Amino acid sequence: ATLLVAGQAAAQERAVYAWATSGAAREAADQWTNKTWAGVFDGVQASCGVGFEPNSSHLAVNETIFDECRPLLDAVRATGGQFHVWIGAVPTNASGHALGVEDAIASARAIADELGIDGFSMDDETDCAPRSTLGRFADWMGFVDAFADGLHAHAPRLHLSAAVQAMPAVYVALCVMEARTPR
Repeated sequence: ATLLVAGQAAAQERAVYAWATSGAAREAADQWTNKTWAGVFDGVQASCGVGFEPNSSHLAVNETIFDECRPLLDAVRATGGQFHVWIGAVPTNASGHALGVEDAIASARAIADELGIDGFSMDDETDCAPRSTLGRFADWMGFVDAFADGLHAHAPRLHLSAAVQAMPAVYVALCVMEARTPR
């Protein structure tokens, strides 16, 4: 009981999410509802078939994959936890510029309302992008900031977390070549 109370109190200042995939959603749901794990995590970030359509900033749901996540979503909901879905990288055009954010915001809000999602998690592991140039990184951050603002303005408020491959020593030769590509 102490762990649950401590986790809930700290949740106002930080959030700790468990990572899950659709293929192991039933097992994750069992772990989530196991009393020994009660209160350890504030929510789940899961790969459940939600992502950007090709060459678009429109988010779509693969219902077959999302259905595999429903047991986990139900378990998290039953205990008052947060349920966020991964949506991948910031969508870009062929020259690496972020696509418009308006469709991303509208489609994310609709998906959240329809499926009962509390937020989205962007995990951008694109080689060298958006870190190959300061201009590309600024473009990426502009999309993320605008997307977050659009999600936060929704009622109920939606959340966004974002992670980017940004360590400078990774793929150095490839990134140097990428940086030489005109914007």
